[in-house]
Formats: sequence, C-alpha cells, structure tokens
Amino acid sequence: MRSFSLPLAALLMLVSPTRGADAPTSDNKTSDNKLTVAGVFSITAPAGYSWQALQEAGPGTPGVYMATADGKEERLVVVMEPRNADNDAKRPAILKAHFNAMGDTVQKAGMKDLKFEQPKLTPPIAATSDYWISAQPAEGDRKFFYGHTTFGKNTFQVQAAGGEKGAKDLIASAKTLKELAK
Repeated sequence: MRSFSLPLAALLMLVSPTRGADAPTSDNKTSDNKLTVAGVFSITAPAGYSWQALQEAGPGTPGVYMATADGKEERLVVVMEPRNADNDAKRPAILKAHFNAMGDTVQKAGMKDLKFEQPKLTPPIAATSDYWISAQPAEGDRKFFYGHTTFGKNTFQVQAAGGEKGAKDLIASAKTLKELAK
C-alpha cells in the first residue's frame, strides 16, 4: 500500500494565514472543538477551535480534518490512514514519510533556516512519536510545525502549525485522540 501523508493543499493551509472558509465542513462533528468520526476516532481541539473536513474518511479511504479558530494563525490537522502499522518493520517508513512531507511543504512554501527534531526511526518504535520543524518565512516571525504520529488499528498523523507557543500548546490536542471500536 502506498504511503499516505498529509496532502500538499492541507499542509499549505497550515502555512497560510487564511482560514480556508470555503473548505467543506464535516457532518461528523459532535461539538465545535470535538471531532468524532463514527466508529473510527475522536479528537478534541482547544475551546474556540472548530473542525472542517478536507477529505472525509471512508472504508479504505484516508480522512483529513483541520481545526482553526477565528483570529488565530495556528492550525491543527489530523490525518487518518486506514492501515495498521503493528510492527517495527512498517513504522520507520511511515514516520519518515510523515516528517519528510512536512519538511518538503515548508521548503516549497519558501521558508528558510529549517531547524528540526526527527522522529526516532530505529526499533523499537513506540505507538506514538513526536517530531518538529521550525522555519523562517520571508516575512514575519518564525513558524513552528509539530507532528505526532499514532499507530493503532489505523495510523494517525496530527500536526499543529503557527507561532512557537501557540503551535506547541495546540499539539497537546494529539493526546486526546482516541480510536473508536467499530
């Protein structure tokens, strides 16, 4: 199965100052800041954030969802990949793809002076992994991109982007991700 990482359009939304208001909204909402995809997963963003579906999850289809808040530059994105990476033979390639997609997109957005912490790629690899990249845009303050990958029945990538404190606070939402039984 081909590795699925966050689509370029979604990552570019992470580095864009606009909200993307014309993106579709999800019918899977349970409240503004809590997203539940029935039988698959739930995740809670901080108060004031609301979720929109960039691509709805379906049987064998990845799902991509983004949470934004009016007046804030930070964005939270969760990608659900319908595949199980239940062993150390599968996990390094997925982590590398998640990290590299984030870095490639930051560079394609014209940001320079990348600093980063890669995920651990040598076994044993835990069920969750954290990594980050910071970069300097042509104008404005340095941007931070925090990533969190969770391996379970499905594989999840959660990313938070924005200013250093805001993005760091936002990635804590990854710890609220729960897989739901079907």
